[in-house]
Amino acid sequence: TAFGQYSGIGDFIEITDISALTDGYYVVTNNGDAFAMNNTNAGSYFGNTAVSPSSGTISNPATSIVWKIQTDGGGRSIFNEASSKYVSYTGTSNAAYAVDAVSGDAQRWSITYSAGVFSFANLAIGTRILQYNASSPRFACYTSAQQKFHLYKLTASGGVDNPSSFSASAGSTNNIDLSWALNGNNNNVMVAYNSTNTFGTPTDGVSYSASDPISGGGTVIYNGAGVGYNHSGLTSNTIYYYKAWSVDGTTTYSAGVETNATTAKVEPTNHTTSFSAIATSYNQINLSWTDATGGQEPDGYLILANKTGSFADPIDGVEQADAADANGGVKNISQATGLYGWNGLDASTQYYFKIWPYTNSGSHIDYKTDGTVPTADATTDAPLPAGLFVVENFNYTAGTILTNNGWAAHSGAGSNSLTVTGSGLTYTGYPSSGIGNAVAIVASGEDDNKTFTQQSSGSVYASFLVKVSSASTSGEYFFHFSTNPIGSFSARVFAKDDGLGNLKFGIAKSSAAVYASGNYLYNTTTYLIVLKYTFNAGSGDDVVGIYINPDLSASEPVTFDAEGTTSETDATGIGSVALRQGTNSPTLVLDGIRVATSWNQAPLPVELSSFTASASAKSVTLNWVTATEVNNYGFNIECTIDNVQWKTIGFVEGYGNSNSPKNYSFTDENVATGNYGYRLKQIDNDGKYEYSKVVEVEVSAPLQYALAQNYPNPFNPSTTISYSVPEAQFVTLKIFNVLGQEVTTLVNGMKEAGVYTLNFDAKNLNSGLYFYKLEAGTFSAVKKMMLTK
Repeated sequence: TAFGQYSGIGDFIEITDISALTDGYYVVTNNGDAFAMNNTNAGSYFGNTAVSPSSGTISNPATSIVWKIQTDGGGRSIFNEASSKYVSYTGTSNAAYAVDAVSGDAQRWSITYSAGVFSFANLAIGTRILQYNASSPRFACYTSAQQKFHLYKLTASGGVDNPSSFSASAGSTNNIDLSWALNGNNNNVMVAYNSTNTFGTPTDGVSYSASDPISGGGTVIYNGAGVGYNHSGLTSNTIYYYKAWSVDGTTTYSAGVETNATTAKVEPTNHTTSFSAIATSYNQINLSWTDATGGQEPDGYLILANKTGSFADPIDGVEQADAADANGGVKNISQATGLYGWNGLDASTQYYFKIWPYTNSGSHIDYKTDGTVPTADATTDAPLPAGLFVVENFNYTAGTILTNNGWAAHSGAGSNSLTVTGSGLTYTGYPSSGIGNAVAIVASGEDDNKTFTQQSSGSVYASFLVKVSSASTSGEYFFHFSTNPIGSFSARVFAKDDGLGNLKFGIAKSSAAVYASGNYLYNTTTYLIVLKYTFNAGSGDDVVGIYINPDLSASEPVTFDAEGTTSETDATGIGSVALRQGTNSPTLVLDGIRVATSWNQAPLPVELSSFTASASAKSVTLNWVTATEVNNYGFNIECTIDNVQWKTIGFVEGYGNSNSPKNYSFTDENVATGNYGYRLKQIDNDGKYEYSKVVEVEVSAPLQYALAQNYPNPFNPSTTISYSVPEAQFVTLKIFNVLGQEVTTLVNGMKEAGVYTLNFDAKNLNSGLYFYKLEAGTFSAVKKMMLTK
């Protein structure tokens, strides 16, 4: 006989359990009468055909009544043999049609089995059921209950169906869990594996046992009536391939189905190094580290943060989801990232951080908790004054992306991510001039935002520095306001070329840009743009405009350089500032963003007339003079060795108010050889601040080896010892008693050129004469010291 487009002798086995509904070919019947789809046009139905079932078999089924059912996406697809098309659904009652390929849930069906019969539900519209209608008779899509139907699997004589739902998943670092469902005849299952994904074909009539090889590839690991197997004794982080065959009572094998899985990785070998925390603003601390290396590198890192410094180690197998607030929280970072900007923190608050490397994910996550787990801490800057919401100077490592530095992506995440560039911008008199780096907008890609307390009344200002390299003649906006959280955009700042090689800046309240009349220059000039949005009580009457290079020594200008169309849609609120990379975006560098509710958030009222630095053998002395002071709280002293990361090393109190010159000084002690940069962070009593220029100084290496006399001498119980080395050298510094016996070793290791000072505590020694000896290369020196108790 022939079934569908296939010839031969075989049985039609009724499917009586949903788990037995495997991929393959089926005949549809209702109470003994066979029905199937006989038309493939739009609006087709499933009509009666001349098929007579008898004693569990169906003889001579016509081609048109064969369905092929196969797994597809979230459900299953139905294939009509007559037309070689997939059965879909038109979206209307009593209708079905065929399509060339399955392309979505609207063309897939879920199959349920209840009370001995099946029904099909469309995934997109679950209430539309594919059922048999006895009154027509036909199958179609209905919303009300209809008489359901039976499914018969076409099984050729001599053929064996595969097991279904064959899957593999890592159980641990050394085992993999396998599972499957038996075929409709409940035949036994044989499973083989290898590491090359090359399998041979088992020989019919030959029975295989565990460990038997299969000619052509594969080693048997299981043969039986079960529905699962745990394959153990495996190697970590290794992919294993599997193939499963059904085998019937005559030892005939099915075609076989395949799967694979990778064992979990072992715990990371090492921790990160150089883990550090540096405050970059009143609400953000930047974390950086060197990724862990070794035999097993991590997949990622878990960072916990809090205000107490007390942490509980994470538990293997328990993944912690990202969750951060002003108290700290949880953050997972991928390997090869190396930094993260933790924002949304409280001002003037010390935060503690701890970082653990891990491998795997989910229930297999494996944290390294032994050894010394790196920690870091930092204190956020003083709060911004009331009405000043954002001060963004991009004081981050060049080459890093904004989303690792406290910004959030709201469009195109990961595509040409906004990146910090080392080319910071300057503008005379602007308080955010020359601080940190900048951000580059170079092409279409990711858009990022930074949020703040949402405003819905008064005025909101945003100022920034920009240097444009190129712009399209069609124009595009690159900076704008939005809500918190980010939603509808408003106050969009545009740049375009006028077609004659001149740069133009424009503003749109919501959509249509209005450009300033002035012509501006590419590449060579940094411009200060101040954006202002004013809320008004009515609808469609808010005012938005931009000032370009306004006079910072004067009050706010009366007239905008460009003003948006007032009648456009008003903003519902302003609670974020955003950078955009559109299809026609200009190429530019942007820096020094400040967002406030008043114009007068510019230079601070302290006039610095001089600032110098001088170096000695092991220290740097800073001197500065103020000409006038108003409301001056004092100065944070900040130092850098790479012109990127700044560290606060001290504080000098200010005079408050003064109309006469005031002199200040600060000494940075025990400085190693190298080049250093210093700056002052002048802080007002109300929290506003401004940075000074940077002064640079070189601390040179000493010219010769030397061992200084300890001070004080005699001493009780501690004293200070200094020595110098003019070049990198292995150094030892040891203490001896009068008998020449070594008492202790103070230094034993490589030292770079420089002057070194250390403290020797002799509280556990008896009074008397002692000697201390310095050895460095061929140099040796000994001096005496007296301990008196």
